Amino acid sequence: MKALEKDRDRRYETANGLAADVRRHLKNEPVNAGPPSAGYRLGKLVRRNRGTFAALAIIAVVMVGATIIRSRSYTRTRTASPGGAARGQLRSSTGLARSWAYAYRRRAACGARA
Repeated sequence: MKALEKDRDRRYETANGLAADVRRHLKNEPVNAGPPSAGYRLGKLVRRNRGTFAALAIIAVVMVGATIIRSRSYTRTRTASPGGAARGQLRSSTGLARSWAYAYRRRAACGARA
């Protein structure tokens, strides 16, 4: 469309400018014909480096999948084990019972002396 623009200032200055844009287009590089947006430039970068981006995408999918599987496995193991989630509660209630028993014995020992 830049080559067919009515306003001379907005057209290619020379045929070499058009040829350079055609070469850039064939190499999957951004062309100068329009204002390049970030999405357009990113798309051109991905097309030029398909193998690299495919490998990065595979690695990302594997890592996300491994994280999900690991967290599910951890959650299942934690809730399924006999001392899993309730272990902390059991320790705190056992400690509370011990402190109550200690206090009771001290009162009993003090009361026996008096």
